[in-house]
Amino acid sequence: MIHLCVHLSREAIFAGPVQYQWMYAFERYIHILKGYVRNKARPEGSIAEGYIDNEALTFCSMYFNEGETKFNKPEWNYDGPIKATQDGNIFVFKQKVRGIRVAINDVLNLKDLKKARWYVLNNCDEVQPYVRQYMDELERQGLRNVQEMLESEFHTWFLKYVSAIKF
Repeated sequence: MIHLCVHLSREAIFAGPVQYQWMYAFERYIHILKGYVRNKARPEGSIAEGYIDNEALTFCSMYFNEGETKFNKPEWNYDGPIKATQDGNIFVFKQKVRGIRVAINDVLNLKDLKKARWYVLNNCDEVQPYVRQYMDELERQGLRNVQEMLESEFHTWFLKYVSAIKF
């Protein structure tokens, strides 16, 4: 493989940027075509039949309304429409969630748990006014590390604040 480095510079000069000589897309498609082979005595005919079958099924599936095809299949991690809440509950806690992989029961350490809580609360649009309110309180106290305090202590302040509010 060291000898390959000798020729790489010359190949780059001759062929130009790597995207013009990159064969990955073709190799990938050849792999798909090889998957169509059913009769090893006549691979070309099998590939042609498989390609025609795939094209015909793809064309027909564009017009099927019932059943799941690659044109009307929901996205892999789509959980359905998100419904707005009118009962005063925070939007992020009303979403349906479906795991992508097998669940792993693991205990987070306190540092990771605080980061997870901060991430969820910080990315919820309904909580942003409370984040600003808590940030203003910290700035009024004259603290220097407002962002660190916000990330580490906001979830406890928010829990106390929301528990005190009567909905």
